[in-house]
Amino acid sequence: MNLRNNHSYIILLAIVVVVGLLVAMLARLTILAKGADVGTANLVFLIVLGTCAIFYLVVLSVSSGVIDIFSHKQAFRRRQQDSDIGVISNAPEAIDFTRVKQEADRKYFDSQKEKLNLFLHYTQNALGPYITEVELSKLIHYVECYAWQQPLPDDLHPVKPERLKNADLFHFGWNMANYYGQPKQEVVPWLKSVFVPLAELEDSYIKGKLYDGQAKRYIIPNIEDLEAYMSEQKG
Repeated sequence: MNLRNNHSYIILLAIVVVVGLLVAMLARLTILAKGADVGTANLVFLIVLGTCAIFYLVVLSVSSGVIDIFSHKQAFRRRQQDSDIGVISNAPEAIDFTRVKQEADRKYFDSQKEKLNLFLHYTQNALGPYITEVELSKLIHYVECYAWQQPLPDDLHPVKPERLKNADLFHFGWNMANYYGQPKQEVVPWLKSVFVPLAELEDSYIKGKLYDGQAKRYIIPNIEDLEAYMSEQKG
């Protein structure tokens, strides 16, 4: 029962008054029956009635405190539950790591494919005029193997360019390694496998000739920035 409700308070007060009067009256009659005078009986009546009133006030105060504590606890629990529900409802969805990885793999593949397409375009411009169409198709496949870091095919047929010096082929290999950010010396086995004129040369000799500061005097020069070079060619 809510003791702060006016109607409940009035009803409870009326009950206490009635009970208090009955108890006080009973005490007065008991005193009179034992031979006490009327004044003493009336005094006992007032004392008992006052005691009942004090008892009522004490009970009311204690009850109000208990109810307040209980109400505060209930309110705190409701707020905590509402907060928990809010946290749960606002929590981010579980991360789908498989989907995230697939998306990252797709973006990486697309960027590498775009990078490869640019170098293949350069390959066609640089070597296309000096090899047959069939050899150009094979060379493109060999370049793709290098770009994707895959081994060259077992049935590889080396390419034999016409009118190109060995230095031109060295520079082509250096340009490819530089474009893909790979150690320059690691392109040497690829060059010896792909181009017929380089097959019998020493690795150390090819490695020393990959870069030439005067490369512009060759058909295929060393290119530091292939993307900028291709943009200039388009212009």
